[in-house]
Formats: sequence, C-alpha cells, structure tokens
Amino acid sequence: MIDRCLSYFRDAVAARAGIPSWEQWWRANESLVRKSFGPTDYERLRKRGIVAARMIVRRTSLPWSSRVSVSPAFGSPAICEDNVAAFERAQGFSFPADYREFLLSYNGGRPRPGWFRISEPQPTEQQIAGFSHLLFEPNLPEPRCTHLLQFAAPPPAEYFPIAQLASADDGMLFLKVTGEKTGSIACRQGDAAPMTVATSFDGLMNLLDYPERAKPWMGLIDSADLDGFCKWLESVTDPNPRDPASGFTPIEYAAWGHDPDVPLGEVHAADVRLRRACLEIVEALLARGAVPGRAMRHAFFARNQAIVKLLLAPGLDGVPTEDLRDVRYYLRHRPAWADDELKAAVEKELKRRRP
Repeated sequence: MIDRCLSYFRDAVAARAGIPSWEQWWRANESLVRKSFGPTDYERLRKRGIVAARMIVRRTSLPWSSRVSVSPAFGSPAICEDNVAAFERAQGFSFPADYREFLLSYNGGRPRPGWFRISEPQPTEQQIAGFSHLLFEPNLPEPRCTHLLQFAAPPPAEYFPIAQLASADDGMLFLKVTGEKTGSIACRQGDAAPMTVATSFDGLMNLLDYPERAKPWMGLIDSADLDGFCKWLESVTDPNPRDPASGFTPIEYAAWGHDPDVPLGEVHAADVRLRRACLEIVEALLARGAVPGRAMRHAFFARNQAIVKLLLAPGLDGVPTEDLRDVRYYLRHRPAWADDELKAAVEKELKRRRP
C-alpha cells in the first residue's frame, strides 16, 4: 500500500506530466494514506499536501535511514525550504546541510534507537527524548516560523538547541552554528559546559544505538520481532536482566510497548501490530518465570489493557506501592482510564499494605 503512495509522491514532487493533480489523487486515495502512514504524516499530508509528500520522499536519501527510524512528534507541521530559510534569516545564521535536510525530511521527532554514549565526566549512555521542531504561530505570516524550544533557557553562545535528553538534569543537545567546529553536536547536562559528542548531525545519527546491556532484546521488542525475541529468550538463563541505562527489564519494556507516533487511545495498524507482539512477548516472559516488577505501571500508562489483565491475574503483591498509588490516582480521577476490575484490585492491595 505504501509503495503505491510513494510512487505518486515521487511523480508529484518531480512534477511529471500526465499524473493526476494532488487534489484528484487525494480524493481517490485518502483512505489508503490513512492506512499507510502514521497519524502525524497523515495530518501533514491532509493539511499541506505536496509539501508533506516532499518531506517523505526526502527521507530515503538520508545516510542513516536504514538503521534509525524517526517518529515525528504528533502535531508538528510539514515545512518546506522557504520556512527553514525564513527561520535562519530571523536567527542570523544558517543550519549545516545535514541538519537542514533532517528538518526538511522529518521536522523533529523521536529516534529509535535513540541512545548514544559519552565518556565525560564519567562514561554514561544518554537517550534522546525527542528532536525539536519548527512550528507556526498565528501572528507570524508564512513562511516565517518559530522553534519548539524558544522558551527554554538561552543556549550557550554559538549553539542552537536541537534535542532534549531523557535525563533528570534537563540535559540537551546543541548544534554548533558559528565559530570553530561549526556543525558539530554537543551535549550539556545541568549547568556543565557543552561537550562535543559528534562532528556533525549525520555523525550523531550514525552513533545512535540501543543501550549496550539492552541491545540483545530491546530492538527486537521495538520491531515487534516475536520470533527473534523468543530465540533470544531461549538462549539466556535469566529472563530478568535490568538495563542500567534505561532502567527497564524486558518484561517492563514490552509492557510499555506502543508506537510513539500514535496518540494514546487512537488506533493505527502499526501500533496494533506492536501491541499484539508485546502481549505475546510478555506471555513468553511470564512462562519463563520473569518477574513483572514495574510492568503493571508501564502497561497501564501505555494503555496496553490486554497486558494489564494478563499481569492482574496472579495478583498485585509484587507491584511497588508507589506504582499502585499512581495507577489508583488515574483510576479515581480520570474517567477515560476507568477500569472497575483493576480499581478494585488496586484498592484491595493498598488496603492490605496499610500498617
């Protein structure tokens, strides 16, 4: 299905003669587009047409596209060369070609895998929570646009913020836009000085991987590779390895499994496929004696109801009290999260634990 869309996108971007207009093609193929692309790309195509199609076509030429996928942030708009050029003029600098190409292909998003390693002040593995994006404001006529991180603390001189890290100290990634090492990527944690982690944006993307200790299983879960995961599970004696960088065990990560491009509560084929695979992975892990740990909390907040019911069957005595309280709060105060069976079980377990 997606190949049919891409074929037309390429022809439309190249302005080939004899093809239907965008409006004609869209009327005939909107349902196909909805099935073939995630919600963000679908909304971009619906609202901006050929601009969004051009972004999708550009992605295949990115040098790291075969090993890193990017889920655009839901609600981020499609942009074009004029938008980026207008932003650069307003900022007084030009983006390096590789980062500009990333913006024109994805305009930010969450990478998978999204981990990189730094050596100072001590060796650690850091995760990119999401690349920032350009956005439009009603009081700015196009092609002008603003930046997602415009209200963050001012970046260090000569740097531009491009990503937020999933760290407790508000870590960020910066792009060097002027001076020496222009185009390099630097990491800053807390109030520390920026530290170079890659010589270019493409260099950073080629560094991204899964955490070293989680590499054997985390990518298999993300790709919904049930057969590959089961082969890994058969090869190990311990089904509960906890990755120190992410904090996850395999069962906790599978319980959290969902497509980040699909808003919770919506249905999309790719997300359904991943959730089904994660359910079967959790079943396989439980059969091997895996300890659920915090899997109940992760499954609940990822809206993986089938996994919640699976984990509920043996009882909640192993679930941390803080997790039960978090779940109870949502069950009590958020009608959209209502689950009478789970609520009764959580209330009963917390009552049992009272001193």
